[in-house]
Amino acid sequence: AVQEELEGKEPVPVIHIDAEIFPEEITHEVLSYLDLFSPFGPGNERPVFLIRDAEVVGYPGKIGGRHVKFRIRKGNEGIPVLGFNMEDVPQRGERLDIVFRIVKDTYMGRERITLYLEDSPRRRNVGT
Repeated sequence: AVQEELEGKEPVPVIHIDAEIFPEEITHEVLSYLDLFSPFGPGNERPVFLIRDAEVVGYPGKIGGRHVKFRIRKGNEGIPVLGFNMEDVPQRGERLDIVFRIVKDTYMGRERITLYLEDSPRRRNVGT
């Protein structure tokens, strides 16, 4: 029955987005509220968020050959974004729609918020 429905086409994965937010709403306080829903894992996944028209800042690049890293603007600073197994590195100044999970990372003894991409960023068309 599924094969008949697909008619030789590849299935398209669907990502469920729990909420659309703005970069300014991504704070340690919000992360603390999200932690109230832990432990996360199968059957209780971390929430998935969407930010539209995020501006890429800093120096985007690749890590480990197969992953991308960049930052999006949050006021006068940037929020780190990681995309695993993604080839396309966005350019500084580019505007993207991103779908991600918010994760608390510890780096050199300091906690920071990092956004883990769930899908390749969607570029915004200029003038739309």
